Amino acid sequence: MRIIGGEKRGTKLLSPNTDAIRPTEDRIKENMFNLLGPIQGSLVLDAFAGSGALGLEALSRGAEKVYFCEKNKESYQCLKANIEKISLKGYTMYYGDVYDAIKGYKEAFDLVFFDPPYKEMTAYWNLARKLREENLLKDGARLVFERNQDLEACENFQLLKSKRYGKKWIDIYQWSRK
Repeated sequence: MRIIGGEKRGTKLLSPNTDAIRPTEDRIKENMFNLLGPIQGSLVLDAFAGSGALGLEALSRGAEKVYFCEKNKESYQCLKANIEKISLKGYTMYYGDVYDAIKGYKEAFDLVFFDPPYKEMTAYWNLARKLREENLLKDGARLVFERNQDLEACENFQLLKSKRYGKKWIDIYQWSRK
């Protein structure tokens, strides 16, 4: 697992020795960021950060700030080590549940990565709705879902792109106030 593009391209990342997370494979991550296009200056939430690979990729590619949330202790320790290794500025880390973390957030996000454990499929739209209710999504914000099963549509979120990689899907939704 490594950083694919941007300032820290090629930097190898650590991955925890646990089945609790499943890091996004490099080829999928590269395709995901190609689908997203430029993200310079974006405010990003890596909601179920794991090792931090997606948020760190965003920082390397010019995101202004990334909020990392992770509640698994081993994954959080790995996230901390990866952040120290990559040595980029512009991040906030939260150890605990993402729903608790966002209670204190004041800035709205341009981009949100959703990669919860697959057994928690309800987390996708539950968190998206909560971010919407708390005004933590900018109009036009993009939400990136990594999933392994079908997901129902949700009001005011438009599916922009969906791509299959074996048994995984990457969906990019856009939030609109309309």
